[in-house]
Amino acid sequence: MTVAPRLTQTYVQWPYRVDLEDGRTNIGAIDLTKEPERIDEIHELNGMPILKERISLLNSEKNGVMTLGMLCGINPENNSWFSYLEFGFRPGYDYSAINLTEIDSLFYNYLSSTHGDGFAKALQPHLIWEGQNVTLYGNKPSHMYSVFLQAIEQEHVEQAFYHLIDWLRVEFAVS
Repeated sequence: MTVAPRLTQTYVQWPYRVDLEDGRTNIGAIDLTKEPERIDEIHELNGMPILKERISLLNSEKNGVMTLGMLCGINPENNSWFSYLEFGFRPGYDYSAINLTEIDSLFYNYLSSTHGDGFAKALQPHLIWEGQNVTLYGNKPSHMYSVFLQAIEQEHVEQAFYHLIDWLRVEFAVS
């Protein structure tokens, strides 16, 4: 797994704090499993209708994972898009049989089987995965991932992340 710099301690308790240090702000968290109608408040999904629909589906279905956060913005210095998508295991989901250090490989294997090796290999160098523990609603610590992506076009962000969401829906579906 390619690893990005560690997230700050701000992001180990979910929902996240609304007000952050250094004058930055954050809406905190929207639990789309409990309040699906609030998806419109996630301004990062404006202009990405396919990703918005898939995130809504993931969080409304019986699934072992849920989204925890997202950032998507444009860097004015080079007009590239910087983004991340965070997901974690829902409270009570047993993920003990999953090799947490290989979760990115599971995703790339899925892409190879559904879209071909070429697509999976082309996307892999653009995604940076970071895993860490997070406490959801005060429950015992669970595992979460932040998947970082820098892209030239917003549609590339949407495409990469909707493939990720599609895989999460398939891989962690609960019957």
